[in-house]
Amino acid sequence: MKQGKICTKCNEYKNNSDYYSNTKTKDKLASFCKICSYNAMRKSLMKVYYEEDKIKRRKEVQKKYREENKEKIK
Repeated sequence: MKQGKICTKCNEYKNNSDYYSNTKTKDKLASFCKICSYNAMRKSLMKVYYEEDKIKRRKEVQKKYREENKEKIK
């Protein structure tokens, strides 16, 4: 059995221990190395947190506007 493979994300040859297991693939290893998988997950989570923060800020601005412009809204 091979002792490593090329990561499809960073195109570097790495040992099998540098990959998470994935029972759905032929070689039972993930296609991305652990570092690339971590970076992809982190990027995805940052996007989710940014969107949540954006929604929170928008609600605060809307609330402030409604309080300051009660006459216009009626």
